[in-house]
Amino acid sequence: MGEAFIAFLVVMILLAVFTRETFVVVLLYLFAGSLLVGRWWSGRVISRVRFHRKFDSKVFPGESVAVQVEVINGSLLPAVWMRVQDYYPLELAEVKTFQQVISLGPREKTRLNYTLKAQKRGYYTIGPLFI
Repeated sequence: MGEAFIAFLVVMILLAVFTRETFVVVLLYLFAGSLLVGRWWSGRVISRVRFHRKFDSKVFPGESVAVQVEVINGSLLPAVWMRVQDYYPLELAEVKTFQQVISLGPREKTRLNYTLKAQKRGYYTIGPLFI
């Protein structure tokens, strides 16, 4: 989406140069400002997001294990839209990822829960988690 938005801004610049309409220039400033503020905002929020994952490390085949992911926004800015995606082996679930879209206010935390089921013996790593 970033490339399409920048291409849109280039078209707006060309329209502003050739038409010299005040309305087009104002729209250009609004869209360029929203791009800059959005990148600054998301960079500040993402740099201060932390997470903790809790689960039982030993499970026998056929048993289920509950996984709890706590996501903490340490920023003074709200996280308006954030996708949390956690990966794990296919031997523990039917799909290889858990994902959920959340929003967090300033200094807010939330808990996400999902369940994994051990199909067979082995050592499996859970993660990485992407935000």
